Amino acid sequence: MARQYAFKKDAQKSILGIKTELESAPGYFIVPRKYTVTGDAVIKESASASLDMPESVLEEVAGMVDGENEVNTNDLMKKLTPISKAKLLKARTSAATNGIETTRLVLLHGIGAHNFYDGEDELSKDVTDDLIKNIMDYADITNECLSIIGKHNTPLAQASEETSETPPNGYTSKQISEEETVS
Repeated sequence: MARQYAFKKDAQKSILGIKTELESAPGYFIVPRKYTVTGDAVIKESASASLDMPESVLEEVAGMVDGENEVNTNDLMKKLTPISKAKLLKARTSAATNGIETTRLVLLHGIGAHNFYDGEDELSKDVTDDLIKNIMDYADITNECLSIIGKHNTPLAQASEETSETPPNGYTSKQISEEETVS
């Protein structure tokens, strides 16, 4: 019999978010989950790969732009060498492919539970590549899931609506009333 890790059940509670019904698919829900350390690293690697641009193309563009105040993209493209144009096209294609891969990874690592399977009323924690492929066939559902997962995985607390400012005299109303009572 395999050993069970006692911490996992309690830790799971802190990882899973709130069951959220999809507006783009009424009756269907997802429960977002925090990325694992490995999942976060894979997603970041995929996202940064989509930003890669061949250094030789960047150097060529920088040389053309140097000293010019305004740069017309069409003029710039006409000035690029055929090799640089090919590298640029390859980089753009690679970026698009990596963007799709990043989306797939975010969904795969960010959905903690769902009710997308036929005939299942209960939430399933079974998140497979096939499920993600099927979700990605529908842009509205994909974008809504990405939004829910993104909000759940945002590391910073949301800004509150109230602002707290110190008055010009440097005292809070509580400090002023205490001083007034003392005098």
